[in-house]
Amino acid sequence: MANKRLLAIIVSCFILLCIIGLVYFLFLKKQKAEEISMEDIHPPEIDVEWTALQSKPELLDAREYPEDLPGFLEQLLTQESILFNGNREKTYESLQNQFPGEPGRVLFAVFLSYAHLREEEKVWEKNSDLSPWERELKRESFQKNHFSKALKEKIFPWSPVRAQRNLVWFLEDYVAKNPYSLSKERWRAVQQTRNELLGDRVRESLPSETDSWRFGILKLVYAREIEQMSETEKQAYFAKLRERTQDMDFWN
Repeated sequence: MANKRLLAIIVSCFILLCIIGLVYFLFLKKQKAEEISMEDIHPPEIDVEWTALQSKPELLDAREYPEDLPGFLEQLLTQESILFNGNREKTYESLQNQFPGEPGRVLFAVFLSYAHLREEEKVWEKNSDLSPWERELKRESFQKNHFSKALKEKIFPWSPVRAQRNLVWFLEDYVAKNPYSLSKERWRAVQQTRNELLGDRVRESLPSETDSWRFGILKLVYAREIEQMSETEKQAYFAKLRERTQDMDFWN
């Protein structure tokens, strides 16, 4: 009887140790995968070019590099997916055939970070808990952490249309999270975020601000008031808002 109890205890301990070992192994495996995906993007032989490029992005201005770098990277990503079935070694070989030596290695270093961002974007898009604005914040954070400011501007050039889209996303997110906020608070928040998004490009962006885009902004700002109106009142109020979109001092 004592032997059976001892055997049962030994077996139980063995099973418990196996479970602990399995959990520990899976935890380390997951942790290692996360570290690789976030940090070890570039292999050692490519990391030299990547490090140099961060401080000297003007290297990409040389004539041996593609003139439209963002378009080239997106095309290369599509090529890797369709023609090479995701085989990154073939992507590197293709770059070396087109741009032998250092240019090919430099472009491959840029492509690795660019491709990694696109992979992360797919993960964010699948997360229904994230709003478009929250996904954009993650995208911006990734770009700042993985690209120097000058290199970021080359690969992701500023666009007034994109900035306006992001401002709409911000306001939609703000309204959703602050449904009882006053229109003055919303207007103040959207002005502040607009200044942050545009920086010293405020005047540059004005010509691309359409009346319909401004009208959409105003509808979000005054959504609480509009909800309380009858259809007749809404139409009259919308007419006033449309007049306001054409005001030269719209943002003041």
